[in-house]
Amino acid sequence: MTSAEPADHPAAAGPEGPGPAPEHGHPGSPLSRAARLSRRRFLTTAAAGAAAAGTDVGSPGSAAAVPSAALSGSASRVTLSFTAATNGAATLAPGGDRLVAEVQNILWSVPRKGGRAVPLTDPELEPTRPEFSPDGSQLAVCAFKGGQFHLWTLRPDGSGLRQRTHGPGRSVTRGPAGAC
Repeated sequence: MTSAEPADHPAAAGPEGPGPAPEHGHPGSPLSRAARLSRRRFLTTAAAGAAAAGTDVGSPGSAAAVPSAALSGSASRVTLSFTAATNGAATLAPGGDRLVAEVQNILWSVPRKGGRAVPLTDPELEPTRPEFSPDGSQLAVCAFKGGQFHLWTLRPDGSGLRQRTHGPGRSVTRGPAGAC
């Protein structure tokens, strides 16, 4: 049972019957209303924190924390610490102006200084491990579209999606000249 399942869900029933519903699992509970955070808001805040900290968010073990000074003046903002991700990845554009992050099977582009997160892919692509070409004109990703992993490329605005492999391929590495 996950914490989001209601107590009357069959998987929630134990030997003594259904257990109590968790407070955070009900849409009308005060905790769930207060704790809601959109994906766009999360990415925007994470990007602002990465920019402020000068963090290389694509490197293993990196973290970004949003300084409170970056959030002062707006009670509607939320402070987040971005310290780890499971099956998540991010890369910074070569010019340093944009962060592209994979969150819940979608690639999102966020201005490094903060701003609106823009989805680049559909969830059906399931992209992972985004990597910019050295000139920033393309992104390469590994994706699980159609039940198999393949390497794909797309433009930084999400257009021009193109499958590059037709066999097993699970990671992106660019050569010195930027070729996939």
